[in-house]
Amino acid sequence: MKPAPPPSTSREAAPFVLLCPRCRSPLADDLRSPCRCGRTGFVQPAYLDLCERADPRRDRTQKAYEAYSKFYAPLALLVYWWIWRGRIRRHIAFFREILGRSTTVLDIGTGDGSLTRLALFSKHAGPARKVLAIDLSPEMIERAAAALPPPAVVHVRGDAEDLPLADGCAPAITCFGSLHGFTRPAKSLAEMRRVLAPGAVVRGSLLLRPRARWRQKLVEGWIRQGYLSHMVEEETLRGWVAESGLRIRLVERYGDVLLFELDVPAAAGSS
Repeated sequence: MKPAPPPSTSREAAPFVLLCPRCRSPLADDLRSPCRCGRTGFVQPAYLDLCERADPRRDRTQKAYEAYSKFYAPLALLVYWWIWRGRIRRHIAFFREILGRSTTVLDIGTGDGSLTRLALFSKHAGPARKVLAIDLSPEMIERAAAALPPPAVVHVRGDAEDLPLADGCAPAITCFGSLHGFTRPAKSLAEMRRVLAPGAVVRGSLLLRPRARWRQKLVEGWIRQGYLSHMVEEETLRGWVAESGLRIRLVERYGDVLLFELDVPAAAGSS
């Protein structure tokens, strides 16, 4: 794996407005100056570290992904087909279709960047103009930073339950293969609603409870180890979405994988 390039230290992430995770004030243009609350050290060798809140449940998941990140791409693809019986080509195409709405994308739970690269920087479609890629795991971010093309992508270590972004600044949001791994998915969706620009949408995917009992038992073990946080049904997603203030526009199910599109209801968006 080639070394990750240094992160951008300018406002190349526009129109995203980055916030200090501690005091929630906008960061200085060069991202190296101390924040109003005195915090420094945002710029790391391969990413911007905008993660502040300590959470034992979140830290457990982060620890699990330290090892998993080394073999993520081949293992994730194998498990996706073997356990969840998904259709990876449709998954990628559904992800890529976000570019029809905006070429500037907030990608939450980027992982090692392999899926984001195939969807947003494929030769089969016009590439994204700007991507703000957020993940909790430093190991995953470093791999993504080596895989995704600079300067189009700005990599951020951040918490999906406390996004370091100003209200209404995301022209489009993607969250593929991550929602079921968040400790509080409804809170994460509420954060997506907060940062979503008027008229914009969220596209993502969710791994559902496998139909076969032997596959369910495997998933239960992965939950105990911290690789996943939840075993969910489609109705679980509907509950999370309703709690967050978003609404479901579209769902597609392939095997035990659910692809979805969300937006803000018109009445809520105009209030």
